[in-house]
Amino acid sequence: MAKDITDLPYKKLKKRVKKTRKLLDALEAELEARELERQHHEVDDLEEHMDAADSSILDLTGIIKNFLTKNK
Repeated sequence: MAKDITDLPYKKLKKRVKKTRKLLDALEAELEARELERQHHEVDDLEEHMDAADSSILDLTGIIKNFLTKNK
């Protein structure tokens, strides 16, 4: 096995470049898939936070109405 890429014959070097590009393409595809999955989780989490905020606002509205009714 060649110790340095400068020692590789042209055909072997070209083959290694082709394999490396194929691996890089696979790695980039995996990275894109993971990024998309991460974004989906962030959207799901955002929806949960918005639902919780809506509930909190409704609770606060009820408390304020109750307070105003009792202090008229």
